[in-house]
Amino acid sequence: MLTLPNRGGGPISSRAAVLVLLFYSSVIPMALFWPRLLRYWRLRNIAKWPETEAVVERANWSYGGKENSVLVAEISYSYRVEGERYSGYWRRMFRGPNSASDFVNDARGRKLQLRYKRGKPEKSFVVKLV
Repeated sequence: MLTLPNRGGGPISSRAAVLVLLFYSSVIPMALFWPRLLRYWRLRNIAKWPETEAVVERANWSYGGKENSVLVAEISYSYRVEGERYSGYWRRMFRGPNSASDFVNDARGRKLQLRYKRGKPEKSFVVKLV
């Protein structure tokens, strides 16, 4: 009989040990892959949204996060759907000021390819810089 210590001080049966092992061997991979799975589902649904172009209105970067340890580039943009004007922002994180600055400078004066939610055009998702 396989025995493992437990809080009560007595041994755990081999059946209970197998159940514990199965539980942890399934929970840990789920915890690791769950964010990727959610992102996949989200992107799969967004791929069905209509596409349009947006104009970059502003592009800046600043320090953020705990103790200003992260550089955050923010691009504000506007777009039109059926004659109505909408706006949004796109944030990306960078490790160094040069890469954040390069990204922001490259974005100024450019357009964005984005998708918007049918029926709720105020919801948008940036695909890429054009």
